[in-house]
Amino acid sequence: MRFEGQERRTVEELESELAERDRRIAELEKEAITDSLTGLYNRRGLEKAARIVMPEPNKEGRPEKRDAEQKTKNVAVLDLDIDGFKGINDRYGHLEGDRVIREAGEFLTRSMREYDVVARMGGDEFVVIMNGATERIINKFFDHDADPPRPRFGFTTEIGGEPRRISFSGGITLLQPGETIDNLTDMVGRADEALYESKEAGRDRVTLFKPSANGNIPADKA
Repeated sequence: MRFEGQERRTVEELESELAERDRRIAELEKEAITDSLTGLYNRRGLEKAARIVMPEPNKEGRPEKRDAEQKTKNVAVLDLDIDGFKGINDRYGHLEGDRVIREAGEFLTRSMREYDVVARMGGDEFVVIMNGATERIINKFFDHDADPPRPRFGFTTEIGGEPRRISFSGGITLLQPGETIDNLTDMVGRADEALYESKEAGRDRVTLFKPSANGNIPADKA
């Protein structure tokens, strides 16, 4: 009887150890795809989340037909930098800079739809993957009464005891025909090119990557 009791306790201990191991593995997997400062996806997490909305390639490297039909709903990538962030960081220190980054992440999460993917790529750079990015959805980011059109979003925080508006410069591009999850890096690169056009044009604005600006933004269906 004593032996059976000892064996039972050993089995219970093994089950507990296995449960603890599985819990720890899950924690490590989450940490691997999460930005520690903001709690958003990091670069690796962005790539994993993108598979939900971007088609996988077939053996020829083209979008797998059924996958493309189910997933591709006008996917757009938005790349954003915080305007003037280096000056904030240099003047007020890294702790204040980190707080601004956290608030920016919270703001972007609130501003996007529940099924959009928001990630911090590092520094003050954020990337958003949007599914169903029709002309109406994209236009909501711009104030078309401004010249040139400017982003509608930004937020106010306190820095150095004074209120300060935090704005963004950004670039946006669309998934092109024939592209798959393997082209995510290309899409981020295109959006990044458009982002730097926004900076060159004076910041506080979002620029459409050239091909998208020439008629590739899908219109809403009535």
